[in-house]
Amino acid sequence: MIVPQRPQIDVLNVPQDPFDPDLRDALLLALDRSPAINAAKTEAQAAGVDVRAANWQRAPTISVQGNYFAVQGGEPSHTAPTVSVDLVLWNAGRTEAGVERASAGRKAAEARLIEAQLDVALQLVAQFHEYKRLTERIRIMDRDLNDMLSMQQSMQRRSEQGISPNSDLELAKTRTLQVRMMRDAVVAQRQAALRRLRELVIDPDFQASEKPLAGGFWLKANLDDLIDLSDAFDPHRRRLDAEAAMALADSKAASATRFPSVGVEYSYDDIYRHRVGLVVRAQATGLSEFVAARASSLRATAANQKVDTALHDLRAQVASDYIDYTSALSRLDVAEASSRSTDEVRDSYMRQFTAGKRTWLDVMNAVREAMSARLDSVDLKYQAALMQTRLLIRLGIMPTENTRQN
Repeated sequence: MIVPQRPQIDVLNVPQDPFDPDLRDALLLALDRSPAINAAKTEAQAAGVDVRAANWQRAPTISVQGNYFAVQGGEPSHTAPTVSVDLVLWNAGRTEAGVERASAGRKAAEARLIEAQLDVALQLVAQFHEYKRLTERIRIMDRDLNDMLSMQQSMQRRSEQGISPNSDLELAKTRTLQVRMMRDAVVAQRQAALRRLRELVIDPDFQASEKPLAGGFWLKANLDDLIDLSDAFDPHRRRLDAEAAMALADSKAASATRFPSVGVEYSYDDIYRHRVGLVVRAQATGLSEFVAARASSLRATAANQKVDTALHDLRAQVASDYIDYTSALSRLDVAEASSRSTDEVRDSYMRQFTAGKRTWLDVMNAVREAMSARLDSVDLKYQAALMQTRLLIRLGIMPTENTRQN
């Protein structure tokens, strides 16, 4: 589970529980059941074992050999055990480099785990907000369809009575069918979003609530502050930092192979009995050690350069989300005002049509514009909500079990 980074982001005035209750529950399910997260968790556990194994390289190496000698001349057959204990005193830092590499590998695995959680969370919030957005669009279309069916029935009576031409009735039918087709397409899109949600939470029967999204727009922050806080949490950069440390440890180990190792050895056998001595070992294969050390050094440099690339990518992602959030938020008030205004225009045109001052085409156009304005308002609302949640997750803020709604 991603640990909330609240101490570092108090300056942003993040609410104690900033997530929609349905979104919070879905996130907890996805983070608990995701195969990618569980695989990364297992890899992190294996990396911890690697650290313990690397530390044990400092311990002595013990080897035991049992020999059986058959009859030879007048000597009877017998067994002859051989025991040796090697303890490395100095090997130019190869053992320390192995421990450093294992420690860096554990940090990289832990960062990959958080990276997997971040990826799953971002996928889920995108589908969740899409489902909620499409649900509200369907709700608006249903209301307008009911209104248009009533208007169509009214126009049919006027047409039968000869008050209005039949073309006005056909226009009402055409516009009603257009809205019905739009609604059917949105229903299909919502079903696809729900299917992706079910895949993310690993539950074929998962059903998201159709209630509107809860919560407001409270994020008021400077872009530079958001970038700094996101960079402090960013698991991708931390993984690359750890991989750079692993490459540096490999470079140290490769450089150390050019030097001999010094150790102490104890041995016992039937011939020499107990022996203790100082051992110097050196092994070289031409100039391969020097070339390998150079290659490892270049890999370490490349790994450090990837960290800079990750920082640029993160800045671009956060800036894009922030710009989308502020842009949608700035247009939302205008869209809501436009929605209210077009509703008033529609009602006014209907009254003027009854009084003979507007045509039926004017009324139908006003109905369509009113619906479009409401749909635009919903789209902007959910775009702003999605971007705010994405920024929240990039800061490391995630729901925990103690915030789950019962």
